[in-house]
Amino acid sequence: MKRQGELQYASRSWIPTLRLNGSFGLTGREYPLNRYTWSLGLTVEFSNPWIQNTFAFQRGWESPNDQTANMQNTFSPLPDPAASLGKRQAELALTLEKERYSLLFERTGRSARRALEKCRFADRKRGLAVEAIDLAARRYSMEEVRLDLGQITRLELMEARIAYTGKEIAAVESAMGLMQAERELERILDLRPGELAVFALSYTPQTSDMAWPAGQILFGERL
Repeated sequence: MKRQGELQYASRSWIPTLRLNGSFGLTGREYPLNRYTWSLGLTVEFSNPWIQNTFAFQRGWESPNDQTANMQNTFSPLPDPAASLGKRQAELALTLEKERYSLLFERTGRSARRALEKCRFADRKRGLAVEAIDLAARRYSMEEVRLDLGQITRLELMEARIAYTGKEIAAVESAMGLMQAERELERILDLRPGELAVFALSYTPQTSDMAWPAGQILFGERL
């Protein structure tokens, strides 16, 4: 927007400027002054890098019955030829800024896609960790039965318990990894921490977007 404004300013530099000039005065041989004069004028100035022309007209009145008028014109050829490059420079700056914006938009999109895939992978890892807890819990229950039957020792039962606890720790770590991946995606999307779930619920996927259907959004209550 800044570069567009600079280009518009450079493109409209040919528009002439208008100025109104006025004056009022008192004269006389002694105080209190008993004669007064006033004048009102208009100045039109047209300026570009190749031509500068100023036209001024002024009309006034002097007491008791005198009237005045004045016209003046000033013409200057080639006042500032180097300024003719200003518009071209503004156009190039706008083009460069658009290219930078496009590259930044594309880079942000790629970063968001990578962060989204990272979130999906972390969510899948968390799901597998939860399944592993169920398997470890079943194994521990079976080991308790075997202990009652005298097939294993209590030390072996404690080893199964330690394995079950390890699976719980892995599930917590995977959930933390998912949270970190979400925080990274929030940073890329310029969201405050915790706003990703609200953003995902309010987002309406388009066919040309990142191909993340509403049923596959991994944020919010699933964490």
